[in-house]
Amino acid sequence: MEDINSFEKYVTQNWDRDIGKFSECSKKEQKKRFLERLDNPEKNWKFSAADVKERKCWDDYQSAYEKMIRNTASGHAPWVVVRGQQVVQRLLVAATGRGCANRR
Repeated sequence: MEDINSFEKYVTQNWDRDIGKFSECSKKEQKKRFLERLDNPEKNWKFSAADVKERKCWDDYQSAYEKMIRNTASGHAPWVVVRGQQVVQRLLVAATGRGCANRR
């Protein structure tokens, strides 16, 4: 994680402000999306059996994401966390790096 912080500091000193963007999806929302992929024939192609296996690691992934964000957020390179189900807000932040999302 030190390498990430060093790189972001280098970028902001030499070019522009760096803002990390993280689209967060709740476990409940993810389950809803998985079920939609199974129920809707047009979305079946998005489903993979590996998704079910990976879902069992949810808590480990969340812990790793939180640790990464907590340890790499800084004044020169903050993280913007956007809930995955907030589509318009997510697109706005992705396009501009700005929005009313949670900064960490």
